[in-house]
Amino acid sequence: MKSTFQLITSPRKLSSFGRLAEPGRGTALLHARTETEWFRICWQRATAILFMAKRLIFVKSDGTPCTTRLGERANSGAPPALVAFGDYDARRLQQFAVAHGGALVEKWQLFGAASLFSDAAE
Repeated sequence: MKSTFQLITSPRKLSSFGRLAEPGRGTALLHARTETEWFRICWQRATAILFMAKRLIFVKSDGTPCTTRLGERANSGAPPALVAFGDYDARRLQQFAVAHGGALVEKWQLFGAASLFSDAAE
């Protein structure tokens, strides 16, 4: 089965993110900003969400870590999440979680969804 992986650099552009979620096939790498309006698509359509244990570290093409102006290791600036749409991608997240850790959420039920979605932060 063919799957799509998409790095969402600006989730506010919901059109590309929505296209990934629509066919029920693919995985997105996002910041774990669960309270935001754009994360609604995850709560509504995702099959599984893996909240990763550590922030992503950026490296140069030669494998050495990128650093900030102050000499600290550069990271993503927020906790990452991998979001799977469809059973195939959810199984891949399960395998990744076993190997690398994190908190895998596969089934959830929203309570008070109307207030959650209408009051989401931007």
